[in-house]
Amino acid sequence: MPRVSALRKKKKEVMLKARQCQKRKREESLMTACTPAAAAAASPSATPGSPAATRSPGAVIEVHTGLIVDYTVTSKICVHCKFHDAALRKKRITEEEYDRWKGSHDELCDINYEGTSGGMEAAAAVTMWTRSLEHNMRYMNFVCDGDSSAFRAVKECNNGDGPYGKDYVIEKWDCTNHVAKRLGTGLRNLRKDTYIEVNQSGSRKR
Repeated sequence: MPRVSALRKKKKEVMLKARQCQKRKREESLMTACTPAAAAAASPSATPGSPAATRSPGAVIEVHTGLIVDYTVTSKICVHCKFHDAALRKKRITEEEYDRWKGSHDELCDINYEGTSGGMEAAAAVTMWTRSLEHNMRYMNFVCDGDSSAFRAVKECNNGDGPYGKDYVIEKWDCTNHVAKRLGTGLRNLRKDTYIEVNQSGSRKR
């Protein structure tokens, strides 16, 4: 009987190790397989003081399916802070009440970015790319719309090693729609600025 008990115990240990090994392999497979081509999308910068200039949503989108893999909101303002600051200035609340509210609000404050409005898209991209490993994913392709500031910011994070280190280099893809748009603009400008002489009088024609 002791020998049978020992064999059963050994069998359970082997099966447990096998399950752990299978789980680890599945996780590694998921880590390497889930590498969607992604695009960082953010609202465009606007004039200072407008909502778009102070708050900007960003998302990582899988280009083949349109699935939103991750999203974030970069904000330079907090409505609650503005409300309580105004109330304090107008003496609707005391400093003690304000300090008490501020202490409980810090963790919930919407302000998570300090900088120019033009840098919001890059900040959102860095946030989402650096936390992608938490979702067992690596975003290996970055679709750009002509402005590569967000792509450069992602590439330069972690002291220039990128979000995944030197072994996983992110590639830049250009959106064909934006390439066609820039090409069309260039051709129209070329036509507008190009003239030829049509007769001896020197008259010119585009």
